[in-house]
Amino acid sequence: MGSAMSLFSYFGNKVLNMRDNPTTTPSENPLSHTLNAFMSNCTVWRWEWESYRKTALRTIQREDADEADKTLRSTLSYVYDSNSFDTAPINVIIYVEQCGGIRPNQRIYVAPCGDGLSLVVLWWPWGDGCTTSLRVGLAGNASEESMMEFSTRFDS
Repeated sequence: MGSAMSLFSYFGNKVLNMRDNPTTTPSENPLSHTLNAFMSNCTVWRWEWESYRKTALRTIQREDADEADKTLRSTLSYVYDSNSFDTAPINVIIYVEQCGGIRPNQRIYVAPCGDGLSLVVLWWPWGDGCTTSLRVGLAGNASEESMMEFSTRFDS
């Protein structure tokens, strides 16, 4: 089973590199396209803006975890955990390491946004067994314009 997961992760990462430019409409840049898809799937979720981390934050309870996971997977096509983290794109690895690294039971949901930029959701369960934090950020060298677009979607 371990080798099958490694092969999947290896080829999944190669696919990510080939798909680093999502299909967009002529008026949409890849980040806008990804944010539009993400926000349309998460319409009922309320986010808090953490200006010091430049991330959006929300918490979920255990009874909402399965639905949240399904929602995130519908938009963010790659999921990494502590066993597959080393196969993530380098921009994601750097971002997660800057956020404290990854531990067992934590997940990273990723959607490529082109030019080495990715939309990332960190799934960080609390120690109480009931609550999980979801943090949304941009991994990679985000331009000022990209950060402005990202922050205005969540900071309302």
